[in-house]
Amino acid sequence: MDIKENIEKIREDFPILKREMSGHPLVYLDNCATTLKPKKMIDAVVHYYTYLGANAHRGDYEMSAQVDYAYESARRTTQEFIHARRPEEIVFTSGSTESLNILAMAITNQWLHEGDVVLSTVAEHASSVLPWIEAGKSKNVKIEYIPLDEKGRVTIENFKKALHDKVKIVALAQVSNVLGYEAPVKEICRIAHERGIKVVVDGAQSVAHLPVDVQELDCDFFCFSGHKMCGPTGIGVLYGKFDLLEALTPVYFGGESNARFNKCGKV
Repeated sequence: MDIKENIEKIREDFPILKREMSGHPLVYLDNCATTLKPKKMIDAVVHYYTYLGANAHRGDYEMSAQVDYAYESARRTTQEFIHARRPEEIVFTSGSTESLNILAMAITNQWLHEGDVVLSTVAEHASSVLPWIEAGKSKNVKIEYIPLDEKGRVTIENFKKALHDKVKIVALAQVSNVLGYEAPVKEICRIAHERGIKVVVDGAQSVAHLPVDVQELDCDFFCFSGHKMCGPTGIGVLYGKFDLLEALTPVYFGGESNARFNKCGKV
């Protein structure tokens, strides 16, 4: 199969590419923002709404059990995809933005104190840095930035220069959505952990293009979205090391929260 035939075969998987724009075949180049959807993914969503439709973990009947199985199978698939140690380390969210906001709120409120510092970069996506700025206001937690080199990259040398005793969290993207550079996340995690610093990685731009092994990276948290890798809009992942997730009190309460409370409403 030559290159042209291969490209046409790939295009056939995406129904939207049958559209024309301004009288020409659609050419889409905005995949870093969001990807188009292949028919297999669309069919899977339609199958759920057509033949299943029940809530996961909400019923003791056969159709609900089928949804439970599919839901937990997706969790195991995600675990294997990023090489998490166990499926319980995979938390489903609406996307990277919600994942990063949950972490910023929970970690700031429960672990950080006045004067503590979250270290990031000026090249971060707004969803990676703004949640920390907003969450830190009530506790006077500060945001500081790793200087970038002349090409806009994060270097280990500049990371080390930015470290000090008040830094408690490092929050940065594995791959920059601004310039596309890959940060040396594995080495950053190693150095941060030597100082007891936790590392939150925005993987929205990396996970679709690089092999990600969260155990090898040894990051504490890793977030990404489905819609940037041919998945549905409104699905995302928050990975966290199991002991750290267990140590954090959830930000949202409701369904499945009852077991956390006794009759007096206390944990």
